Amino acid sequence: MKNIILVVVILLLSTSYCYAGSKVDGKVMNDAKVKESMNMAIGDGSKANMGSIKMKNSEVGKGGVMTNKADIQKSMNMAIGDKSTANMGSITMDGSKVKGRVLNNAKVNESMNMAVGKGSTANMASITMKNSKVGKSGMIHNKADIEKSMNMSIGKDSEANMGSISLE
Repeated sequence: MKNIILVVVILLLSTSYCYAGSKVDGKVMNDAKVKESMNMAIGDGSKANMGSIKMKNSEVGKGGVMTNKADIQKSMNMAIGDKSTANMGSITMDGSKVKGRVLNNAKVNESMNMAVGKGSTANMASITMKNSKVGKSGMIHNKADIEKSMNMSIGKDSEANMGSISLE
């Protein structure tokens, strides 16, 4: 019984947000402090998120704002497998929208982020939106302070972003 409670508490204190079908109607905030930790996903549809916000079909709306503040020290985030993904101190959206402001403030020190596999991706202290849009006076801001860290993507469709903003 104690083990089940411990697992539930750990899941509730997780430092990444993930909204699959998405929608929100204003503000998504993540304030993550990760120290000497390891986060790993292994398997065909692997994904690993550490100190990150990840939404899929997206939208935030009504005044927008999406804020991720991540302080990651001496940690490792890894995704290994066919459709791997690994995000560390990042904001990733897919179908996107927002209606005003997307802010990422990431401090990454002596850490490693890695994606290995066929459809690999690795994002460190980055903002990645796919079909995008921000609107209502816009603004996308990424402040990345990265020291002695490594971001790596290995595999067929590899891609690695470090301290960057990528919109498609």
